[in-house]
Amino acid sequence: METTTSQLVAALHDRLPAGASEFLTASLPAAVATTKAISPSRALRIAGALAAAVAAYNVVKALITPRALRKLACVGPITTIRVMLRGLGFMETFDVLTDLARQDAERRGLILPGEPVPGAWVSWFGGWVVTLANPADVKQSMNDPATFEKVMFDEIGLDLHQQFFGSNVVMSNAGEWKRHRKVVNSAFRRGWSTHFFGDAGRDLVAELDKLAAHNEPMDPADWMHRAALDALCVAAFGDPMHAVSNPDTKVLNLYHDLMRDIFDQVGNILPITRLFSRRTTQKRIHDFNEFLFQIIDKKAAEMGATSSIDNDDDEQRARRNLLELMIAAARDETFSREDLRANLLVFFLAGHDTTANALCYAIYLLGLHPDVQAKARAEVLDVMGLDVNAAAIPAHDMPYPTNDQQTHLHYVTKVIKETMRLFPSIGNIPFRRVTKDVTLASNGLLLPRGTVTAVDLVTLQRSPRWWGPTAAKFDPDRWADGDEAMHPTDWAWAPFSGGPRICMGSQFSLIEQRVLLAMLLTRYEWSVVGDDAALKGMPRTVPGILLQPVGIRVQMRRRGA
Repeated sequence: METTTSQLVAALHDRLPAGASEFLTASLPAAVATTKAISPSRALRIAGALAAAVAAYNVVKALITPRALRKLACVGPITTIRVMLRGLGFMETFDVLTDLARQDAERRGLILPGEPVPGAWVSWFGGWVVTLANPADVKQSMNDPATFEKVMFDEIGLDLHQQFFGSNVVMSNAGEWKRHRKVVNSAFRRGWSTHFFGDAGRDLVAELDKLAAHNEPMDPADWMHRAALDALCVAAFGDPMHAVSNPDTKVLNLYHDLMRDIFDQVGNILPITRLFSRRTTQKRIHDFNEFLFQIIDKKAAEMGATSSIDNDDDEQRARRNLLELMIAAARDETFSREDLRANLLVFFLAGHDTTANALCYAIYLLGLHPDVQAKARAEVLDVMGLDVNAAAIPAHDMPYPTNDQQTHLHYVTKVIKETMRLFPSIGNIPFRRVTKDVTLASNGLLLPRGTVTAVDLVTLQRSPRWWGPTAAKFDPDRWADGDEAMHPTDWAWAPFSGGPRICMGSQFSLIEQRVLLAMLLTRYEWSVVGDDAALKGMPRTVPGILLQPVGIRVQMRRRGA
């Protein structure tokens, strides 16, 4: 069957990016771009040329800043890849790239010499992304999820991420998001009993007592991840992993290996680098999913066809684990076993790593600021009605705040909010794509439909533009009495995101941090003893998308010992 080159281009037209078909036609010699019938073999050769032209078009498009975004400071793909390949931690990479954006803005006269990076700039992370760090733009993007839609992993070449996370209340849009939210929100519309966290805290202090007795420094990143994982597992599905007492289990090792695979920052912007590890990652995803499915099936069988959850009072409901509540809420909805897995997984990840990192940084900052530590401890002892002898209570009987007491830890909450201002658990709110042309609130820049945006929490929450000359200082007293909301109020602080898609686990994280910090403050005094970067106030971080510190060492001392 004979065809023409014009027919080939026409057949491809609807499958090409905007402007690509014109690029193809312009690229073809006049002698080739003809309506004359050609043989099948020649058609194949021309089709190959067309494919090469499309590839060239995509490369050119990827390397050149989109016309509509050229007014912004820019960090291009070659520079970004070069920095990423240095293998630096998240904060170290962030500092380099942000300073490059600031230098470009200064060079182009967008800011005065020495001024902070602008509130919006364009960078390249596997594609062009407009980074937002102005409260007006952050508010605009978070309050309008219909215009600023979440970008799904498979849309940016991260199909392994899509396979792992699936569709859940975090990674979905529009009607699909509302379907997930109806079930998951029902499970989160409750208080969280402090026993979920107090039991894990008792296991934690039992182990930390051993380190303190031998005058051995502790790694808060390691211990907070283990304690947070135990608390999370009890709250999520009713069984601890015993990570505090036994960190070397098969499931834990699988989980940590999988996290390294998924959050590899080079692999996330250059998926081709995953070529040789792909099969191993797929096997790990399968094995971890099977672990979650076994938990779901076991819990569903225990609950049976009926449940008395509807008759629970507030206290009983607060002691239910998340999976029980989701299974009960899903009975009247079209909610599959896979839906339960995907939502249990996202809670597992978001409720573990992020809270653990926040706790680690809080311990670190309290260790650097003994006056703040003493003030927080005094509040805990007063609210809980404890005296100096409380530190001598055996670990398995260690008191922890009641549901009511934790709500009165106002200064501890200020410490938590200030910690999450300086060290948000995740540096960037995940990518969103605008579904129509939209004008940024801060500067009037028109973002064409399809533009990808990201909120830079680190710049937003540390900028002197919004926080004044003491922006870099750890100062819990900058928060007014009663200003304990976990949602944004002025949009210069948004570690839990904001708007309709604010993190539903914010109260879970807040209560866990209050309880574990209260227990540590009751039992110990501590100071930072290493490493050099941490002692200078600039702890190193691991590569990836989370602000997970590495190298911090803290010396714990039993109070009254």
